[in-house]
Amino acid sequence: MPAVPARNPPRRRAKSAVPEEATRSPLTRESWIDAATEVLVDQGIDHVRVDVLAGQLQVTRGSFYWHFRDREDLLRAVLQRWRPLAWLGLLGDDPLPAGAHAPIEILTARMLERMSYAPGERDLLVLRHEFRAEFPDREARITSTMVDFGIPGGDSSMSRTVGLPAAIGVKLILQGKIRLTGVQTPVVPEIYEPVLTELEELGLRFDERWETA
Repeated sequence: MPAVPARNPPRRRAKSAVPEEATRSPLTRESWIDAATEVLVDQGIDHVRVDVLAGQLQVTRGSFYWHFRDREDLLRAVLQRWRPLAWLGLLGDDPLPAGAHAPIEILTARMLERMSYAPGERDLLVLRHEFRAEFPDREARITSTMVDFGIPGGDSSMSRTVGLPAAIGVKLILQGKIRLTGVQTPVVPEIYEPVLTELEELGLRFDERWETA
């Protein structure tokens, strides 16, 4: 029977002389703001202190001052992040909208109050896709761009671009022009070709450009 060499005994890992903190990914300014926001929500503003946050992040107090001058500087950064919520009226003391109970209902009501279009206003939607295609004899760079405006006093561009493709697909199924069964994604020519054709008739089209890579 041939001899089988014994397995080498496992070697003990030498303890690194580099402090554990130095081997971690460096904390960013956003890391401190995230931690401060969490403490503010859970414990209140009095607990948003450098020593508390440093303990939570398991770093020294000194690393805080790489990103902020002092505690007030940090609090201003937290407030800046919350400014859009304050603008929407989500941080105020005014009564909740009548009939709104769920968070999504409250958010919707606040958005309708502050973000509804004024007379004559409309939205703008820009979509741009970039592709790099490889063929047996060449490579090409393809860009596909769509710019669409909403209809003042009518449908927004967002509602048209989201709702019309689905509506056209349903119509084609009811008309028997799409006969696929089961769960399908719109990457099948039987689906996307007639949908894109009708969307173009409704003014929604992409401008495609090909360039040799």
